[in-house]
Amino acid sequence: MMEEAYGGISSDLCEPSEGCLKPLYRIEVDENYVTVTFDMPGAKKDEIRVSATEEMLAVEARLVEPVALMMGGPLQRKVSFTKYMRRIRLPAKVDPERASATYSKGLLSIRFPLERGGKAISIE
Repeated sequence: MMEEAYGGISSDLCEPSEGCLKPLYRIEVDENYVTVTFDMPGAKKDEIRVSATEEMLAVEARLVEPVALMMGGPLQRKVSFTKYMRRIRLPAKVDPERASATYSKGLLSIRFPLERGGKAISIE
């Protein structure tokens, strides 16, 4: 019965079973770039891992110190988180080979040039 009360605790902000928080993020798109900024205070810069394809972005980072939160409904429990992890679909195709990233004051910013691929189609 206790497992039923605590089971299934997860949300858009965390995944308790994996001990990870899902960082908040903001996406900005202009005529040349897609920039994604993640709010990741307490992450270890040298342990941030970023991977991307033309359409997807994944980030993972270990926290300097674990974060503990009380979670659940009427029967709450203390849950510890040791890392950040988030995977998102990008709003436009990008060139991941030419991406750049910075981490400062808890903000991870990743800038992708837009993919300018495509093919002209002749009309007969």
